[in-house]
Amino acid sequence: MVADEFTFLVTTDNHLGIYEGSALYQDQLDDSFLAFEEVMGIAKDRQVDAILHGGDMFHQSSPSKETFSRVADILSRSVFGPRKVTFDVESDPSDHFDAVDGLNFQDPNHSVSIPMFAIHGNHDYPNGVDQVSALDIMARGRWLNYMGKVNPVDTIHVKPVLLSKNGVKVALYGLGWLHERKLHELLSTGKVVFHAPPDADEYTSILMVHQNRRARKVRWFLDITFIPHFIDVIIWGHEHDPTCTEGLPERVVHPVTNKTILILQLGSTVATSLTEGEAGPKLTALLTVAARPHPCVKLSVITLHNYRPIVIRQIAIPTGISDDAASAMVRDKLQLMGAGTRGADVNPAFRVPLLRLKVTHDGARLASNYSPIAVELAAEGVLLNPHNAIVKSTKRDGVAGGAGAMVTEDPKLENLVLDRLVGDGSAGQSAMAIIPATVLMEQLETFISARGNLAEMVIQAVKGVTDGLADRMLGLAGGDRAIVAKENVMEADKAGLDARPKRSEEVKADVKEVKVSATAGKRKAPRATPVPRAKRAAVRASKAAALPMLVDEDEEEADDWDKMLL
Repeated sequence: MVADEFTFLVTTDNHLGIYEGSALYQDQLDDSFLAFEEVMGIAKDRQVDAILHGGDMFHQSSPSKETFSRVADILSRSVFGPRKVTFDVESDPSDHFDAVDGLNFQDPNHSVSIPMFAIHGNHDYPNGVDQVSALDIMARGRWLNYMGKVNPVDTIHVKPVLLSKNGVKVALYGLGWLHERKLHELLSTGKVVFHAPPDADEYTSILMVHQNRRARKVRWFLDITFIPHFIDVIIWGHEHDPTCTEGLPERVVHPVTNKTILILQLGSTVATSLTEGEAGPKLTALLTVAARPHPCVKLSVITLHNYRPIVIRQIAIPTGISDDAASAMVRDKLQLMGAGTRGADVNPAFRVPLLRLKVTHDGARLASNYSPIAVELAAEGVLLNPHNAIVKSTKRDGVAGGAGAMVTEDPKLENLVLDRLVGDGSAGQSAMAIIPATVLMEQLETFISARGNLAEMVIQAVKGVTDGLADRMLGLAGGDRAIVAKENVMEADKAGLDARPKRSEEVKADVKEVKVSATAGKRKAPRATPVPRAKRAAVRASKAAALPMLVDEDEEEADDWDKMLL
């Protein structure tokens, strides 16, 4: 840290807690936290002046208690300390921060060494009646300074936080994520006002945003033409593919003012999808700002060690080869992809990579299933994601992967495991010896729909089965009485089935007889008088008397047997 320079650590899109609650991603649960801990460790080791966060610190708008606890622990070991903050704030904090909280490093009850200035993203945006974000909670705990929270109903005023250090002046702007269409409407109608700092030429203006840079499924995005002319640097969150891989910021010429703007798009620190944009190294950066009028901005990009490698490849299965040969090709390709993805200095927690193999074949192999290969290689430590490692693409009209290609996913891992264990649920196909196949399938359905805890699901399933077995053993301990009760129930059921058609025919005959007697001799007779309820009940009682009755000294025990049989 140099006395006449500002040094900021820049990070964005940490997506903390991304894989929490998912049984398929348990091995990746720690990935986001380990990467974030490394980023915060760099800030502490380099003794930066402040941390600038571009949004999506959390993966969910309402993180779990476990996620809050881990993040609070990491930040407590990074932002708090005896070292004094070396810069001053020249603007009014109430323009940006809660009037009660203010800035965390100005609170006499806390010793903050490295302040963090953060905006929210589309994952941790404010919600609920009171529009509370996860960052609001972190700000109340004094771990960070939350800025960029606006009300999109009215005109949005974006004012700078003015920082100064030994003659170096920085104007820091923050605009949290807004729905792309809404932000486009506000910008187009002039309802987003950026306030220039006084003596703007003396300040290096930095803007933190979290929006689309290009059109995707929707046409709305933050066009560079809406960026005010006095902005020098943009820290751009939301885009997960980094553009600063060579250690240099992206330089973009403003189409209206012809001014060169530096864009820092560092991408995410954890993989959230298996795409080419996320397959590269994960980054953080040190942004150094010196006094004007000299070249005042320098960037030092740092590659993280704690990130999981992603390898994406394609393979085409030739027409006419056997299924065994096709499976061998897929296996060899996956083994080659998983070999040597990282050097020897990698954290052992990230040694096993994420693989994505796109398999193209003809329509004759539409039913081919390569998932067992991925499962076996996962057990060997070749890959970490057998459930989505393989994507099949079927050629149409001789074109592979083009506009005429049909893409289908292989069966999911949970379906593959269920098929091996229980088949279709019948007793003949089930490999389950103690837990009935139907019980396992019902519990798994509940678990997937409720995103519950896997261990708790297994415990509940085993407990239910063991309790049922204990009840049966208790009933059999009653000796001959229990066995006789069971036989009587079965005989009663059989007798009831045999007697049911006869009773039905007799009832139909009685009804027909009543109708004939009521209408005899009358062309336009009034509606027949209904059979009295007491008579109908007597008829039913007489018919039921013919059925064998269950005779047992303990009716409650017989009811229990009935429930168990059902």
